[in-house]
Amino acid sequence: MNKKYRVKLSQEDWIRIQAVQSSQSTTKTVRNRCQVLLLLNESICPAIKHTEISKRTGVSGTAIRETARNYCTQGIEYTLRPRVHEKPPVTPKVTGEKEARIITLACSTPPEGYARWSLRLLTKSVIELGIVDSIGVETVRRTLKNKT
Repeated sequence: MNKKYRVKLSQEDWIRIQAVQSSQSTTKTVRNRCQVLLLLNESICPAIKHTEISKRTGVSGTAIRETARNYCTQGIEYTLRPRVHEKPPVTPKVTGEKEARIITLACSTPPEGYARWSLRLLTKSVIELGIVDSIGVETVRRTLKNKT
């Protein structure tokens, strides 16, 4: 199979990759991209096959192809940039006042017939009181754990 994007690192790019890879503040994803680029480099010797790179680095074939494409079309800075998400993929259900109400409920005395609040009982009560429309036990647990 002919490769569409062939990576031939210049001396400057190779030095930049080595610097980024050795930096302690570099994320694992960016380190993996550095390793992939070094293994794809054809300027010294023929590149290693994508399957071999995948085995060595633990990166998928798609990620290898994307890294090569990004380097060839966008350059080294674009390829090695950390991806930053502006907002979380899912907006949190429990924030501010709702969180305070759940904590207050958990600190109050349990309903009659119960010795203490369980997570399931607390979740059921939160829904019944209309604090939130629906909520999972794990969300209630995390809300309480973050504030203790």
